[in-house]
Amino acid sequence: MVYPSFDRTRHKVDSVPDGLKLYRAIDWGHGVFVCLWLGMDKDGVVYLLDTYRAEHRTVKQNYDYIKDHAIKNIPTGNSFCDPAGNQKQDQTGRSNVQEFRSYGLPLKYRTDKFSVNVQNGIKMVKNHLNPASGPPRFFIVDTPANRVAMKALESYHNTKINEIYIDKPKDPQEYEHIPDALRYFFVNATQGSQVMTVRG
Repeated sequence: MVYPSFDRTRHKVDSVPDGLKLYRAIDWGHGVFVCLWLGMDKDGVVYLLDTYRAEHRTVKQNYDYIKDHAIKNIPTGNSFCDPAGNQKQDQTGRSNVQEFRSYGLPLKYRTDKFSVNVQNGIKMVKNHLNPASGPPRFFIVDTPANRVAMKALESYHNTKINEIYIDKPKDPQEYEHIPDALRYFFVNATQGSQVMTVRG
């Protein structure tokens, strides 16, 4: 597994502290859309607050779901996505990022070499799941919607070549979109803004 240290018992919480800084993280897949709502406390501990996973919905339908979501007042600049979301579609001539911006939701993403490297993002998630010292720094709120995310982290697996697993997630796979969105959050939200270039 990509995240063998993930454990529902260890990484599950029933409530979160007040005063969290709020974020969104989005992944577009082939016919699949994922949005995660996350919060970070003053000590950098991260909580997955809610998960939305939808299949075969339009960009506008997914935007409307986000707009009407109970978690609001997310600061401008705290919504991150897959850089591939800026690729123009053949039918519309516009990208998903452009569509969301036109609806009033600007999205940001890093394009520097470090941030787009999948293994670097995975390492950030791993370091929060299982720090070198101390308790975990990433938790999932125990809700029906977030159990989909728990299942995804448990099922996300590496590539097998000649019966040997290598340290590279299989692509494509059924459970990749939620871990991908989580990775986009960590590479964007946990690095200093002065270090890497962010586009939005």
